[in-house]
Amino acid sequence: MDPQGSPPRRAGRSLAFGVARFAFAPSADFQSATHPAQAVGSLRSARRPADLARKLAHWLGIEYVNFGSFKHDGLDDLILGVFRIDHGCACERPSAITNIAAFVAGVQTNIAEIPAMAGQSSAYLGQPLVRRAGFRRDHARRRAYNVDVTRLAIPCLLAATAVCGVAQVQEFTIRIEDAALEDLKARLDRTRLPGQIPGSGWDYGSDTAYMKELLTYWRTEYNWREHEKLLNALPHFKTAVDGIDMHFVHVRSREPNAMPLVITHGWPGSFYEFMEVIGPLTDPVAHGGNAEDAFHLVLPSMPGYGFSEPSLERGMSVDQVAAVVAKLMATLEYDRYGAQGGDWGSGVASWLARDQPDRLIGIHLNMVGGGPPRGMENPEEGIPEWELKRYKERAEWWQGENAYGNIQGSKPLTLAYALNDSPAGLAAWIVEKFRTWSDCGGDIESRFSKDQLLTNIMLYWLTESMPSAVRLYYESRRSRRGNPRTEVPTGVAVFPGEIFFSPRKWAEARYNVKHWTEMPRGGHFAAMEEPKLFVEDVRKFFRGLR
Repeated sequence: MDPQGSPPRRAGRSLAFGVARFAFAPSADFQSATHPAQAVGSLRSARRPADLARKLAHWLGIEYVNFGSFKHDGLDDLILGVFRIDHGCACERPSAITNIAAFVAGVQTNIAEIPAMAGQSSAYLGQPLVRRAGFRRDHARRRAYNVDVTRLAIPCLLAATAVCGVAQVQEFTIRIEDAALEDLKARLDRTRLPGQIPGSGWDYGSDTAYMKELLTYWRTEYNWREHEKLLNALPHFKTAVDGIDMHFVHVRSREPNAMPLVITHGWPGSFYEFMEVIGPLTDPVAHGGNAEDAFHLVLPSMPGYGFSEPSLERGMSVDQVAAVVAKLMATLEYDRYGAQGGDWGSGVASWLARDQPDRLIGIHLNMVGGGPPRGMENPEEGIPEWELKRYKERAEWWQGENAYGNIQGSKPLTLAYALNDSPAGLAAWIVEKFRTWSDCGGDIESRFSKDQLLTNIMLYWLTESMPSAVRLYYESRRSRRGNPRTEVPTGVAVFPGEIFFSPRKWAEARYNVKHWTEMPRGGHFAAMEEPKLFVEDVRKFFRGLR
């Protein structure tokens, strides 16, 4: 969203949405611009769509145009239009997008060439950017305007990228082909369930009776299109970072003083984990909170997860994931921001703080683990008995629980053949962790609905990303980087059902802990299990850092 809270438009395909983001930060004086790319870049000083229109019109030497009358109004269309590229297509009608592209490209070349370049559309000095003459609303009688937008926009796009140093960011819409859903149903129809010792329940892993119930629901009642629509209500984007096509959700608050916050998921989760906290964090007033607690949210899919491409090279460990996230935040022009995470997201936030301490305002973690810090004399001295007991119980339990991590960290590709080929196998692998790691008391649907479980599973299945997702364990185990103390202010939310536990004294040896909350309930998937507790703790911690 823009600072006024209006959502970005989805018309067309943009190759430089990052340039539109320039409108949200200070810049050089607009009037001093001597190059089209510099002019577009300097629009970042404008705060309202009307200001953008006036500034662009003034720089081009034309009279002010009210873009709102053309249904291509507002900040995003104005700037996106400059760089929209429909590869060689014939536009059915003259539009603000076409004409703005013509103007900006024309400034670079010869303004007299614009009418010829833009075909029948009216785009020349002294006239409105869009002229409706010859345009009929009747679809059957529309006049085709053969405008090669590529020819108009590419020169300015390249110039802006070179002068302004902007990474190309594209709006993204989730669209799954019908064939993929039909293939899924066929595979579910052919599922071969394993046998099970009577009365053993979940003792040996995912319970056959529950899995049969869940798979039947998946095959006969679950509606992906309904959830796809809900997911697409969020503003999704993609951009290239180090050659990786990164997917992320970017929700800007309407509050002018909102703090940028990147929240990174873990395994076997996804950005979907945070659906219930997006609204309260970005629009606290609408959810009973204070405007001063608002955040601009960036929710990336880690490389190799969901709609983000995997790295094709060795070494994409958790610290390298953090480096990718840091570059993503730089692309979005967030110079200072907070980070939050649990599971692998906790590692990402920690490495952001270690490698980018000047850019991190603070980090909030809902998973902190680890044994006695190295070099600490008498590590158990001063630690409450209940903390030591809890730590030892968790550590003992983890010895048996970590079998999944050992195979994912040693032979991930062997496992991937099963998880990438069998939806039942993938579901069993994920669902067992949601039950075991959550604070559900053995009743998984007391915390997660079938639809929630299956939508998260679908983000792995439909993207065939589980093979690359589990590879993160292999790469991170082989990273040779140590874990230096994190000096960035750190907040910790300790949920009782979390898979790890570290006494506060040990955590303080590793982090600059400024905030510590012992939660009354909740587990590993905190934002899904206890969204209200999660939101309030994130607000409380960052409130003191604004």
